[in-house]
Amino acid sequence: MLQRTFEISHLKDYLRSAEGIHMMFAQLGYDVYDPEPIDADDIDMSEGDAQHVQAVYLINGMDFGHTIWLFEVDDTAMVRLRGLAYDVLQRPGTHTLIVTKDYREIIITHPYFVGGTKKSHTRVNKLKIDSRHPTRHDVDTINALLARGRKPEEIYKSQKDAFSVTRVTNKFYREYRDYFHRAQDVVVEWNKGIAEFQNSDQRDKLHAFVQRLMGRLMFLYFLQRKGWLGDRKDFLTWQYRQMVNRHAGELSDESSYYYREVLEPLFFETLNRKRPDDWTQWKVKIPYLNGGLFDKSRDPEGVITLPDSLFDPNSNTGLLAFFNRYNFTITDDAPMEQDVAVDPEMLGKVFENMLEEEDRGQSGSFYTPRTIVSYMCQEALAGYLEESAGISREETRRHFDPDDDITFTPEQAGSVSDALDTLTVLDPAVGSGSFLIGMLNEIITLRHKVAAALNQTVTPELIAAWKEAIIRDTLYGVDIKPGAIEIAQLRLWLSLVVNQTMADAKPLPNLDYKLMAGNSLIETIDGEPILSESARQMLNSAAKPLQPKLFDMSDAGDEKRKLEDLRNEYFHATPEERTQLAADIRFQERRIIEAGLNDMLDTARQRIKALEQKYSIKDAAWRKADAKKYADLLARVERLNAIKRDLWSDEATLPFFLYRLHFNDVFANKGGFDVVVANPPYVRQELIRDQKPDLQASYPDVYAGTADLFVYFFSRALNLLRANGHLSFITPNKFMRANYGKKLRGFLAKKARLHTLIDFGDLPIFDATTYPMITIASKSALTLNPSPNRANAPGERLDSPLPVPQERSGEGAGGEGKIKVLEITALDESETLHAAAERAYSLPQSTLGEDGWQLSAPEIRALMDKLKASGKPLGEYVDGAIYYGIKTGLNEAFIIDEAKRAELIADDPKSAEVIKPYLRGRDVKRWNVQPAGLYIIFTRRGINIEEYPAIKAHLEQFRADLTPKQSSSDKRGRKPGRYKWYEIQDDIAYYAEFEKPKILSARFMESPLFGFDGDSHYTNDACYLFPGNLFVLALLNSPIGWFFITRIATLMQNRYYQIHIQYLEQIPIPDAPDDLRGKIAALAQGCLDAAKDDPDALPALEAELNQLVYQAYGLDADDIRVIEGHLGGDDA
Repeated sequence: MLQRTFEISHLKDYLRSAEGIHMMFAQLGYDVYDPEPIDADDIDMSEGDAQHVQAVYLINGMDFGHTIWLFEVDDTAMVRLRGLAYDVLQRPGTHTLIVTKDYREIIITHPYFVGGTKKSHTRVNKLKIDSRHPTRHDVDTINALLARGRKPEEIYKSQKDAFSVTRVTNKFYREYRDYFHRAQDVVVEWNKGIAEFQNSDQRDKLHAFVQRLMGRLMFLYFLQRKGWLGDRKDFLTWQYRQMVNRHAGELSDESSYYYREVLEPLFFETLNRKRPDDWTQWKVKIPYLNGGLFDKSRDPEGVITLPDSLFDPNSNTGLLAFFNRYNFTITDDAPMEQDVAVDPEMLGKVFENMLEEEDRGQSGSFYTPRTIVSYMCQEALAGYLEESAGISREETRRHFDPDDDITFTPEQAGSVSDALDTLTVLDPAVGSGSFLIGMLNEIITLRHKVAAALNQTVTPELIAAWKEAIIRDTLYGVDIKPGAIEIAQLRLWLSLVVNQTMADAKPLPNLDYKLMAGNSLIETIDGEPILSESARQMLNSAAKPLQPKLFDMSDAGDEKRKLEDLRNEYFHATPEERTQLAADIRFQERRIIEAGLNDMLDTARQRIKALEQKYSIKDAAWRKADAKKYADLLARVERLNAIKRDLWSDEATLPFFLYRLHFNDVFANKGGFDVVVANPPYVRQELIRDQKPDLQASYPDVYAGTADLFVYFFSRALNLLRANGHLSFITPNKFMRANYGKKLRGFLAKKARLHTLIDFGDLPIFDATTYPMITIASKSALTLNPSPNRANAPGERLDSPLPVPQERSGEGAGGEGKIKVLEITALDESETLHAAAERAYSLPQSTLGEDGWQLSAPEIRALMDKLKASGKPLGEYVDGAIYYGIKTGLNEAFIIDEAKRAELIADDPKSAEVIKPYLRGRDVKRWNVQPAGLYIIFTRRGINIEEYPAIKAHLEQFRADLTPKQSSSDKRGRKPGRYKWYEIQDDIAYYAEFEKPKILSARFMESPLFGFDGDSHYTNDACYLFPGNLFVLALLNSPIGWFFITRIATLMQNRYYQIHIQYLEQIPIPDAPDDLRGKIAALAQGCLDAAKDDPDALPALEAELNQLVYQAYGLDADDIRVIEGHLGGDDA
């Protein structure tokens, strides 16, 4: 447990001066020097750092092993902190670095190297403390540096833990979740009259309100940190105390003054309304911010009442007490410098985790680490600038490195600036906005580089203007969750606030038509575009507004206006203007959609009429196909009419999102987005059953019934990109090998230009195991002729061809279409992804097609080809006879032990006919099997259960759970099917194969697990079985067999491989001479015997056997070296 040496009141005294900081560390147990500056020349700082240092203090002796440094500086920018960190890290031992400009803000940092000792390897985790308002988090972090009774390495470990951003994030999230759920309970309890808070089917609205409430509060804490709330860093707590004083003697558990008198006026009047000189009812200045976050119309109608106890800063259960315990910093850090505080990125992660938890894991959203975000955004921009500005990818990458002194030429700077001016970026699964924030930051980096090349002075005002222009003109996002959109908007607003001062604070823009809620994947109905020709004509024409502008009595208020103009005006609209403009925009959009729906209805009705006329003759018999077509058309009309009704309801959610309507300016100007970047949701196919008909109709080129949701985002992205546009995705890697990925693999290989593939395998990139990989690509097919001006037409089918220009020469280009491929098998904090990518190898895109993708180094690919050519695949060798084990549907009923078997046979000897020896996947070992004394009651399809009364009686006790479900709503029973309640769930027509000698394969392996069974065991579905001999068994258990499997099978968590029949079928069986086959079989028998009776003899036998297997495949020393090098320490 943390030993607390001092409290917040002490910290205020200590942090006012160098003398105080020395006293603080003396209190922590350090043998401190007198507080006198040392000669800065003794530190050997760089000239760039030295000129910004005013004084240096060595707080304790370096001979202790952990040194505390204090620097007084005139600049605390990132480059300065990392420079000073690099300077002190040149000294022996470990270090704590403290930096300050004026002792109003103290920055305590944990400096460290990753991957080397160059300046570019320097990293800094920092804690910013407001010396006038330190928090409990500040006190706890400093107390972690306690030296009394501890060794230097113990201090450093404690410092490393205390300055862990992950630790702080997880701690904050756990506490936030508890406060969130308490707030939900309080809102429900105190607002009985608001239906949205009481109805169980509207829990999403309760969640949204509480998320918005806490989001607004945290936004205020960020503003507080900047001094924008009356120049008080404790404004919210101060106002609570003022409220207590006003109502002295009136407060109780039933009082509710704070929300009504402070927060509501602050949210909906102060921050959302213009005021003279920003003065407020509290006699302090607070800027007007606008932006929609404080728009009361987002909340349910009615008077919302919240008790004072929900916010009490003096109670551990109060929201203010919770937030007061933490530091808030408004900067979104770069990966090289991170605040140990609540920053906007942490805000995004917390909110996404809450959304995921609320969905009980069904949304499939995982927060992308900022290092991954940074890499993916940089790569997309590098590709875009190579194409649009003529800057090579490698050169652009160097501009993102803060330690690289590369500069643009003025000509290059002009080209880059022009390209950035017209850049458009979409995240179709925007979540909390991480990729949009990442893209914003990387574009700002490039803007700085351009400004330097053009000798342009960069001011905070200019940076704020850049950011607003990027948000207005470049960034777009869509998410199916409205709550996620609100979070993303909040983060973009925070990014604008960070560079502004109170004096030049500007109202925040309205982002409702930049970040929108909707179903990203669906833009059609039954695969047919909603935006018909007549709808597209309306889209490009002007229309009258729904109502004249308020207070505008002239004819000008009734003028026709285009949607694009309305949206542009909305971006900076005041709250009063926003209401009318939003109504006008919705009205025009609905008219356009309705026109498309009407065209669909007309077509459907014409087809219905034609069919009715065809069978108008009395008693004419309808053909089955026509009858089905007729029923489908009637259902289509009913569905279209229902959508039309929902279209004009503000409460209804439409089942599609029309990019070419809502973002039509992008398609009008360029024919699509320049960049699509995303971490699509990882939703398994079992959870999207209701969506499959729409997905099949919309994505025929990639659809598979068992495909997970992310598959369709690839096709969606390529359809939304302009010709030669750039894609940057992180998704599960399973599509590379799984059957459901076959069409997607072919689609990407033919219709995308793949640039980089990075496979992380089972590494824990996210908080869950998702097997992620990064795909960097562009919308360009290698074999198509140029068509540079061709744009995606509005409403174009999603399976339309994607013609693009021929590739230029250069990285990732050329006729061969080379792909950079990298497999990362271990997390290494010592290098960036860009550095890791230097180890990537090239792979011709022509080698990738519908068959499983093998991302292998050239020597491994050559060896795989050699193995495949050595004979025939196992599937062909056994004539396709590879089978699954048995899935009973209820093992509790069908799997019995020896005692139950004996009991059933004693009751009825005929029971022995259907009781079979049984193996589980875990019982399959290398070479042999080890039965666990279990049996299966094998009542296969068609059995006459009356002939086995003891078996029937035994199964009868499980009947309720054995009976097939009639619908998915049934709570008990096995999966729906045509089998009887007493029968095995699946039809095992090949049951006779269990009775024969066979080879068994486990379904999950971390080393070869192929065993021989000659005792007629039946198996569960964690096994596969196929006919075989000792020769084949030897091959499968050899290093060659395991090497081949690891190159084609699905890697799971903890280095296990999931084996499927499709993988077993591919294992090559060589055409070896008979005498060699005999020797191998004889040694395999020896291994089988040794595995059972003499395990100590097994290694030597296997070593001898492996040499013969190498001969059977015709491998040479180089081939063997590749195999053994790849397998490393694996037990093969």
